[in-house]
Amino acid sequence: MLDLTDIPPPPLRPSVVPGAVSHTAPTCGWSTASCPLVVRLDSHRHVTEYTLSGQIFDNPPAVRTRRVWAHAGGCWVGGWDGIYHCNLDGTAAKVSDSPIRDGATHGEVLLARGGAEP
Repeated sequence: MLDLTDIPPPPLRPSVVPGAVSHTAPTCGWSTASCPLVVRLDSHRHVTEYTLSGQIFDNPPAVRTRRVWAHAGGCWVGGWDGIYHCNLDGTAAKVSDSPIRDGATHGEVLLARGGAEP
């Protein structure tokens, strides 16, 4: 007889799948490839998760990436769906709907190259 209740549960998806990484003392930020989630690891190994108000997507095409740029006061996150800022106090906010291709920080200022991904 076939017992359909004797099936192991499916494996859980990891909560964080690191994508882009940026570091500045004393913080380090990661952006996931499949969720609108950013993780900060501080110098005391304390982890803070930030949930962005962006779209959730699985198995994203190459154009649906987000990058992260850390600075002393937090980090900038940007990509195909806009620009976000994560603060050290655990808050995150969307600051622009404009997509960006790439960027860099100068102090706490994000220098962004606009436009949709190729």
